[in-house]
Amino acid sequence: GVLGGVLLYIGLVLGSTPFLLGVSTDYEGTAGAIVQSTLVVACWLAERFLVRGASLPRLQSWACATCWFGSTIISWAGPRPYDDMSLGLEGQIAGCDGGFRSPFLLYATVWLTAVIFGTLFLFCPESPPEPESKTTSSLNVAEKDAVPHAFRRKALPVIYGFATSMSGILFATGDARDELYFVVLGALLLVLAVLCAWDFLWRLELNLCSFGSAFQGFAIFLRAVQSHAVFRDLRWDPDKVSGLLVVHKFPGLQLFIFGMFIMFVSIQFYLFTSHWKGWQDGPVDEALQSSREDEYFGISSRRVTRYSSRWQWALLVICIVCQQIGIHAPLIHTECTLPSITLVHDQSATIQEFHSAGGTGYYQIKGSHPATAKGYHFSQGESYIYVINWLYHRRLPCSALVASYNAMVLPPLQFMLIFIILLRPRAIPNDLIHTLQVYVMNLAPMRFTQPCIMMLIVGIANMQVENGNQFSTLTFGGHFTHGYWYFLTYCFSTIILAWSVQPDETEEPALDKVSADDGFEVANGGKHYNANREMSVERALIAEKALMRQKRGDSDSEDSDLEGSGAKPLHLLGGLVGVVFTIVAVYLALTQQYLYFEFRVAGVAVHKWTPTSLDLWFSIGSVSKVLMVFSAATLIFLPLAWIVLFGLRMMLDNHDSYLGDMVLRFEPALRPWVMCHIWAASLVLIYYIVTSRNKAEVEVCAKIPERPIGLVAIMCMGAGTYGLLAFAKFVTKPASAPTQNKMPSLPGGPLVWVLGPMVTMAACVLTLSTHGPTRPPAVNSVQDINHAFSSMLPKVNNKFYNDIMPSYGDCKALSDYQQQQGILHLAAMSQSCAGSGPIAAHEQTMGGHKIAASALWATGLNTLELVDVVVDSPGDATAGTQMWYMDIRGVFRDLHIYMQVLVDGKAWYKDYICCDKTFHFTLQAAVPCQPGLGFGTMQLNLLHMDKIDTSQQKQIMDGPAWAALITDSGRQEMIMQVVNDFWNLKTGKLFLRAFNNKTEDALHTVSNILSDVVKLNTGHHCATHF
Repeated sequence: GVLGGVLLYIGLVLGSTPFLLGVSTDYEGTAGAIVQSTLVVACWLAERFLVRGASLPRLQSWACATCWFGSTIISWAGPRPYDDMSLGLEGQIAGCDGGFRSPFLLYATVWLTAVIFGTLFLFCPESPPEPESKTTSSLNVAEKDAVPHAFRRKALPVIYGFATSMSGILFATGDARDELYFVVLGALLLVLAVLCAWDFLWRLELNLCSFGSAFQGFAIFLRAVQSHAVFRDLRWDPDKVSGLLVVHKFPGLQLFIFGMFIMFVSIQFYLFTSHWKGWQDGPVDEALQSSREDEYFGISSRRVTRYSSRWQWALLVICIVCQQIGIHAPLIHTECTLPSITLVHDQSATIQEFHSAGGTGYYQIKGSHPATAKGYHFSQGESYIYVINWLYHRRLPCSALVASYNAMVLPPLQFMLIFIILLRPRAIPNDLIHTLQVYVMNLAPMRFTQPCIMMLIVGIANMQVENGNQFSTLTFGGHFTHGYWYFLTYCFSTIILAWSVQPDETEEPALDKVSADDGFEVANGGKHYNANREMSVERALIAEKALMRQKRGDSDSEDSDLEGSGAKPLHLLGGLVGVVFTIVAVYLALTQQYLYFEFRVAGVAVHKWTPTSLDLWFSIGSVSKVLMVFSAATLIFLPLAWIVLFGLRMMLDNHDSYLGDMVLRFEPALRPWVMCHIWAASLVLIYYIVTSRNKAEVEVCAKIPERPIGLVAIMCMGAGTYGLLAFAKFVTKPASAPTQNKMPSLPGGPLVWVLGPMVTMAACVLTLSTHGPTRPPAVNSVQDINHAFSSMLPKVNNKFYNDIMPSYGDCKALSDYQQQQGILHLAAMSQSCAGSGPIAAHEQTMGGHKIAASALWATGLNTLELVDVVVDSPGDATAGTQMWYMDIRGVFRDLHIYMQVLVDGKAWYKDYICCDKTFHFTLQAAVPCQPGLGFGTMQLNLLHMDKIDTSQQKQIMDGPAWAALITDSGRQEMIMQVVNDFWNLKTGKLFLRAFNNKTEDALHTVSNILSDVVKLNTGHHCATHF
């Protein structure tokens, strides 16, 4: 035993060599992980041929095969981390204001709690095998406080998985930072892993085959989860690389998810069946005893589909179809609507005249008519399948793994379990069937978490702007797509299916009824019960429990009845306290401030929300009344109705009255629709989603309010509702039902093993949340503003190229010209030009002749690139009026302006005059700011413009009228005046039209936005320091 423990420790250390050498992300690390996966096969071979020398139970063989297959796929096809391990905890900084990323925070909390209490758990006293003839009341105190074998079998592989997975990260961090401290911690974790293996093999006397499948399965699965929670840069091999161990993103991503599905199913199966004799190191006959007992209880292949109905199979098909459509179609669309920008050529135009103009003399930058302009939409809405790939690309692997779990791991498992419950094959024992029934019922309501999160996102997106003129022309929003309704249908049908496969709580036949009706034949003190093979599993279990109670004697039954009658008032009191606590929590959760949200661009807050949960509720209703009614029903009305039914069930004798019978039937049916805990989880997950993001140019940030009453109430609402539902299941559970997930009697009791982990996790979350790495303010001076502008210029220029109309001006004249030249089709022209009149015009009288020059149109506007944007500070923060200047330097790569010059109404010049070369310009925006009032109206001035070369244009007509225009300088002066008037907006006005058709002066609106943004970020109308 000691030698085996030493050898195992040496093997674990050698398995960590790729982390110690810093090659865990190389192909050597992949090869090492694949070799480690063969540990399962080695354990099976050693147990089969060296230890036992005989055949193993099929349960162990199948478990080893699936574990080896799944772990090999994960090790080979999974992504590899490329994070800089030398950063240590600093590498876990989140976006916005910093702090630890929420995936790391949660994983570190769970890991620390598991290691601390897992270590304590190893030193708990072990119970001897429980004698079949000995009742619980006759056990001594030490035996009652000992840990049951079944619970220890579940706990040891989990502790082993946490220890081995984190040891690899500690080794890699110690190697990258050259710090022995991390290496020592990793080595200690491997000691803990060896102790778990020792406890499993030596104290529990389980065999190598069970050890290999259970321990390796948990280790590989938790290591994959850990990689997605701790690292953020997970990649597959580049497409250009090839080799035996090379895996590209396609099909690597699909294979990895498939491997995770296999491992998840294997782990769940082990947790469900860890108490089976098939995992023990006993003869094969004992391992097959449970299936033979099933045959004895009348479970034969002839009743394969006896306990299912056709409508259940049809609903299962509908459920699968809706789920597949839901994950392949977008669920929601979120959008940001920018105002449409319109240039009115008349400088004296007013907003009222613009509304009544009907489109005469305007330029709509986005190409829509002013009367119908809806602005420009930045929309985002992708399917689950696309989002998974996108999240990996955006360095959000934990979110990608969660999306994969919700879309491609958990639903197939659900369908498979419901299929097994409906089919009920002979090989599945009764206790496992009951476990699966409880599992799918617990799992079904949680499927509403994703639709609830989507509802909350749409609700947040549709919240109204809170203060003043800030972004009065900017609209955020969202709506639900058809994919959402398919996914919601899948969630509804999942609950109905899960409820339909539950055992009927009203069917509790007495022992004599079983004897008469079912003919169950069991020898029991001279009594015989004849059984036919059509008897239901539930009734058979009830009969078995009744016979066991009779074997123990009537005295035990009487004691149990007295104990139950005395416990009923305590149950009523406990339920009443839980109901009052939950109702108060729901009220506070709905009415108190939820979170503080900010929408930031380059670190500057430009928009804020401070909603309550009730505000989000009404915001959802502004998009869909149906979903608002669903929210109200599952959060308020159905929980209240269920509380009434549950109270009646506690007080009434459910078998002696019609009302009691109805309550007994409807209370379990209504219980799954109590979703206060689902809404609480969804509200908390919104905060998790926001804080899991990395730093970005455009980001949504969330902060906990100074008085977090609302958020605390939300968590209390979830805990209270979950506790009430668990309490209801406990007090209404039939006496004959098998016990599931019963908390063992551990030394110290619930105070240590329930309250202890809860306090530890709360302390870890609080400590890590308040002591994480922080980011300095993104904007602390004018230099920071200029840096922010510089960082945004590439994206802005890309938007210019993709979103600005290539041409504007007199689109009809441009269309006629291009058709004459045979350049462009009319339909294509309508999609690339906006406007109905010249972009600029200038008139003057020279030598008694009227000369009119106008720029009819311009092409190549989408070749605009901003070279630099520089803000100049006023210099004196205490001045009565601060004057702010912003210089904008830009260049047109392919700008062409078509000019027309008329002399006395006759065409003298009609052609392009600009620009064979890149065209540079510099604009200056000037805006005053008065303390206490904010920014005034912005003014634009043209500081510099490249000289327009017109010497190559030779279209001169006879006559004395334009002698001043014959020279290049004369033409240059006229053309420069026209273009200068356009740049300074001296020939018209810019108007903004928002989604609600509200129109405002563009430059005045920009000034209002500046006032609100400065007030939001500094607390003052004007900046107090530069």
